[in-house]
Amino acid sequence: MNQIGALMAIGFTGTNHYERATYRNERSVMFPIGFSGLMPRVVVAEPRSPHDNTIMLQGDKPAQFLKKGYMLGNDNSFETVYVVCDPVPPFDSIEVARGKGSTAASMFAGDTLAILGQHQE
Repeated sequence: MNQIGALMAIGFTGTNHYERATYRNERSVMFPIGFSGLMPRVVVAEPRSPHDNTIMLQGDKPAQFLKKGYMLGNDNSFETVYVVCDPVPPFDSIEVARGKGSTAASMFAGDTLAILGQHQE
């Protein structure tokens, strides 16, 4: 399955709308999203304290397209987190470094994490 086919197979809540995201390397990829917005997003499945580094996500394999080095922004608390390793099957959670560029905050079920790009360390 090619990259676009894999992305289209990801189950997000809501409709099957697609938006184009262009990253630093000028590669343009279509991401399925279930709501309006400029950046692709994933949805937090369970509440997490500021010290939890494993974030559970809603949907069918929602972390399948996330990669180590991605920077995610919480639309509710404005916290920024970094994905620290490539997700593994069943692709329902991500390991993150919390509080990058802001103070780590509690996450709640239903919070959305927007893909902001890739970070440099």
